[in-house]
Amino acid sequence: MITNVWSLSRYLATALPKTGPGGLKPAVRVILLGVLTVATAGGCAGSGVVQFASLHPTEIDPPATTVWRMDAQQCYWWLDDAGELNVAMTCVRNNLLFSKLGRVTFDMSFVLGAPPAGSGRNYAIQQRETRSIFVSALQDLRLISSAGIVGVNMRDDGTLRGGFRTWMVPASNPAMSLSFLPQQTGPLLCFGTFRAVKDETRGKEIRARCEAGGWVRPPRKPPTGSQPAATQPSTSQPAATQAATSPPIPPR
Repeated sequence: MITNVWSLSRYLATALPKTGPGGLKPAVRVILLGVLTVATAGGCAGSGVVQFASLHPTEIDPPATTVWRMDAQQCYWWLDDAGELNVAMTCVRNNLLFSKLGRVTFDMSFVLGAPPAGSGRNYAIQQRETRSIFVSALQDLRLISSAGIVGVNMRDDGTLRGGFRTWMVPASNPAMSLSFLPQQTGPLLCFGTFRAVKDETRGKEIRARCEAGGWVRPPRKPPTGSQPAATQPSTSQPAATQAATSPPIPPR
């Protein structure tokens, strides 16, 4: 099994046709080796697809609803100090005509709760579970979730595959929008899939960007009714005490 870029390069060096008569020219072989190494090693960062559809109640994109798509070049999963399953991804879109002004980055972070007891699990999404932000040279736009679902499945190769569907609302600058989103950004349906590789260090960097500016998640509240009954205050006396303080019944 190829475990790192160095071993991958050595493998490709032996797998490609040799130079010389009937083989590849040295320059062509070097170019192919570099392209194959970068393309194959890119899978070590995970991947994903994030799509958006406007749920604005007063605007529509005739004749059909427009769906905006961003591809994630990085996607990671890990367990944090509280034992919660984290998934974080980042998408970068560049417009070569505008150089740095055309660069848009979208970061998305899920903190889902306890990891699956088996190979997979579905998680309900509320406000705490999702943090996301668009960053561009001209403006930033933060989105928070109101409801949704994330499904994950752990594969034998250690990757985490999943899909999500969540309702998002702008949390800042609602009157502003990015060029590929509706001019009046309202509620959005956000959906997609991901293939996450385990990398706590890089995943934490994405989560930190999503929580910057006062958006750190509060501690998760314990489930309702998890407190032992013995610690709950009693509002009535035991039956035996009530019987002892009641007046005696006269004999007939």
